[in-house]
Amino acid sequence: METEQSHDYLLVFDNTEDTQTLAMLSGLHYNRSFLSQSNTVTAVFSSDENGNGAGFRAVYKSWKPKPIEVLGEPGGIVLITQRMLEFEKENGQLKRFVENGQQERADIMVKLKQLSAQIRTLTDENESNKLDNEVLKKELAEYKSNKEKMEKEMDTLNKALDQRPSEDDVAVLRTELVHAQKLMDEISQQKDVEISEHLNSIRLLNMEREKQRCVMENLQKQLEDTGSHSKESSELVRSLTSELEDTRQLLVTCQKDLEDAKSDSTQKGKRIEELHGKVEANLAELASCREKIAQLEETVRVSAREIDDSHAMNESNLKKLTQLSDKLEQVIEEKKRYETEMSKFEEKNDMHTNSIRRLELSNMDLTNELSSLGSLLEHERQLIDEKNSIIASKDQELFSLREDLERSHIDNEKLKSQCESRANESESLAKQLLALQENSKELMDRISKGEDGSKAAIEQLKIENQKLQEEIGQLTASFQEEKNGLVAKANEQEKVNREERKNAAEKLKQYEHQKETLERRLREAEDEVSRKAERFVEMEKEIEDDRRIANERVQKLKEIIRVKEASISEARKQLEELSTQLTDKNRLLREKEHQVEENRRKIEESVNRIAEAEAKARNLEAELSQSEAQRLAVTDSESDLRTQLSDNEALLASFKQQVEKVVVVFYGIRSVP
Repeated sequence: METEQSHDYLLVFDNTEDTQTLAMLSGLHYNRSFLSQSNTVTAVFSSDENGNGAGFRAVYKSWKPKPIEVLGEPGGIVLITQRMLEFEKENGQLKRFVENGQQERADIMVKLKQLSAQIRTLTDENESNKLDNEVLKKELAEYKSNKEKMEKEMDTLNKALDQRPSEDDVAVLRTELVHAQKLMDEISQQKDVEISEHLNSIRLLNMEREKQRCVMENLQKQLEDTGSHSKESSELVRSLTSELEDTRQLLVTCQKDLEDAKSDSTQKGKRIEELHGKVEANLAELASCREKIAQLEETVRVSAREIDDSHAMNESNLKKLTQLSDKLEQVIEEKKRYETEMSKFEEKNDMHTNSIRRLELSNMDLTNELSSLGSLLEHERQLIDEKNSIIASKDQELFSLREDLERSHIDNEKLKSQCESRANESESLAKQLLALQENSKELMDRISKGEDGSKAAIEQLKIENQKLQEEIGQLTASFQEEKNGLVAKANEQEKVNREERKNAAEKLKQYEHQKETLERRLREAEDEVSRKAERFVEMEKEIEDDRRIANERVQKLKEIIRVKEASISEARKQLEELSTQLTDKNRLLREKEHQVEENRRKIEESVNRIAEAEAKARNLEAELSQSEAQRLAVTDSESDLRTQLSDNEALLASFKQQVEKVVVVFYGIRSVP
């Protein structure tokens, strides 16, 4: 800052970025003080009685106020007072806005406290949800292990089902049993037919033997009768006896043959009885084999039925297993879906935690912003106070300017009156000069008329004229100087007034701009605060909704997990029941397989026995064929004997006729006297 003082002004140069010149009039003949300021410097000037600048005081300012337009006319002062009142109103409004902002800040701090409490509750709920998720993960791991165990059991059951006898083996056994039964039926039918034929042949032989015995008894009786009546005909009897002896010998031989045949027949009967016993034993064995075969067939049917039932049970178990596997797959899919949902829920929780952190950060930012806004509001309040003080100082300056203007008006009036008085004086002096000139002319005339006048008077008049001319010159010079000084002062005052008006207008514009910026900033702050409050309310609602949705989802997940646990427990029970049923079925299948093996072994033994019986039957058939050949030979011998017997009977008949004739002759001879 630089200063320079002249005869009329004290200049202060402000060499800052906004270079301005502050000036004070000097040379006034009374004490005064003058305040002038730039954007960075406030200068206070003072002068003494002689108008010399006694000193000045400059104050640097850190803040640039807006200029206020000061008009030199009284209307400008009214405008300034109106603007000052408006500024006071606006300051009151700004104070109210600041108070409202502080109240809203307090409300926002309360809401932030509530939000922090809600955030803490949400974090606690998230921690509890994380613990629940860990518990659910452990349960899911247990379910996975149980599922793997169940899958292993299902694999073992499937392997056991694959290792069981197939339907083809059962069908082959059935066909073999049916074929063996058919063979046994055919063999038994053939044996029954052969045995019935042998029994019929034995019955016929017994009947023929009885007939021969009866015939022989009749012949013996006839012979005895003929022996009693053949005393007279001894010769004939002797001849007949010789013949009878021959026939007896023949009969003895025949009897021997018959005895041999009887012994053979008894042996054959015994053999036949043995064969009958063997056949009956074979029949009993066949019956037992049939019964066993029937039992085996029944057991095979039962086993087939049980196998069918086991197949049906296995199919149903397979269906149940498939259903359970489907259910397990569904459970796995649901578990995966729940895991994805849980991962999504965890992601959402992470997002919520991140959003909560962001909210906390935004809360901190908002608190910082609010604190900064509070500090800014305090700063604005301080600025407003400073502006109020500046406005008060400006009011004082305006009042001082008013006083200066009034003084300048008074000075102007005084100067005008002085100018008028000086003009009047100059006119009076001019009139006096004219009068003096006229007097001088008159004197000159008088002098010219009367040269005898005193030269001293003329000289005195000349001296007075010169003095008057000098005084007039001085007066005109002083008047001109005063006139020029007054004109310069008036011009300078007008310049100062214009500059002050301009500065006041600029300051008013700056104040208005600053007011507008403050109002805009306040509106923006209010909008920001309201928007953030609405955002806080929306975030509270969203957090409440998310927490409610999360609680509902957690409850649903817990309910679904409880249902799934119940279904899994039921499935586990069903699997345990199925495993017990499958173990029972496997045990029954092993027993049935053991029974089938035993039945197969028995069938093989029975088939071997049947083969042995068939061999025995073939041997019996061979023996029967031999006995049949012997029987045919015996029948041939019997036919020979029968022919002989028929011949003997014919001879006996002839002998009877002869004996009857002899008897008739004897009785005729006896009856003749």
